[in-house]
Amino acid sequence: MGNRRLAYEPALDGIRAIAIILVVLLHAYTPGFAGGYFGVDVFFVLSGYLITRLLCVELDQTGKIDLRRFWVRRLWRLYPVLLMVLAVYLAVCTAAWPDQSFDTHFKASLIAGLYLTDYAWAFDAPIRQLQHTWSLAVEEQFYLVWPLLLLLLNRFQRKHAILLLAALYVVAHAWRMMQSGIRTDLPLHFSFDTHATGLILGCLIGRMRPEIPKWLGWIGLMGIALTVYAFPARDTHSILISFPLVEASSALLILSPPTWLGISLLAWLGRLSYGWYLWHFPIMVWIMDQGYSWETVATLGGMVSLACAAVSYYTVERWVRGFRSRSGENSLLTERPSDLA
Repeated sequence: MGNRRLAYEPALDGIRAIAIILVVLLHAYTPGFAGGYFGVDVFFVLSGYLITRLLCVELDQTGKIDLRRFWVRRLWRLYPVLLMVLAVYLAVCTAAWPDQSFDTHFKASLIAGLYLTDYAWAFDAPIRQLQHTWSLAVEEQFYLVWPLLLLLLNRFQRKHAILLLAALYVVAHAWRMMQSGIRTDLPLHFSFDTHATGLILGCLIGRMRPEIPKWLGWIGLMGIALTVYAFPARDTHSILISFPLVEASSALLILSPPTWLGISLLAWLGRLSYGWYLWHFPIMVWIMDQGYSWETVATLGGMVSLACAAVSYYTVERWVRGFRSRSGENSLLTERPSDLA
């Protein structure tokens, strides 16, 4: 099948580290980080970029995409740690939140495990402790469709395929703006059909692979910081600017990341980012429910959830990677995608 391995870029793990730190600080209600939810959009652009690079290499080498292999690989990458988190959650949920029944927690876990959290509002489902899994649901639903769409686009000339993908990005933004006057906050921002724009842009730049000057990566980093600072509220008026700004900034940063983003600490945090994302939210919710300040939630919740992420990474994730390697499945760079937030 040929070598479909992509060169490892530690700076991309550094981008993951910045994104997960933004999300963790947001969920601790850290002053000045109310816009930390844009960390999810950084992850979305990065995920679309990496997955598209992988699929394009396969297309170039084989002329096709092994859809079954792609979808199975995604499940192997994401599901073991998610199941571990859900199992631990169900084991402690009634002790941690005695005012809620086990059935309530089980229903929330089932919705999360089926990647339906982004539409939990439609089921009127109580998913407070697991609501952060909406982003996993958005990604997985997108990747059910994207390989099929890429195969279709591959029938066109490259420039026409890129124009069609760019048009899809514009249409997706227009749809979000139309829905902003209809839906309330959670249905608007946590749903696949209104929050796939970052993934689409990531797919676009992954298909184009443009070379840009290094200084534009710094512009991208500053653009992300500006968005987080300037748009703390997800109101109807701000989304016209904020989401395109953070997505475009993320694209610049991904295409030309400063080399310091690849330092060992940031790269390590980036490798743990998927597990950290999964663990941090229920842990922080429990600490907040005990009445602690944001400082305690951020420090204690952040450290405990990071420790849990390290355990799941060095046990479950490493075991899965080793098992797949022994069974003949290639271990790819792009199997460290931004599967979060």
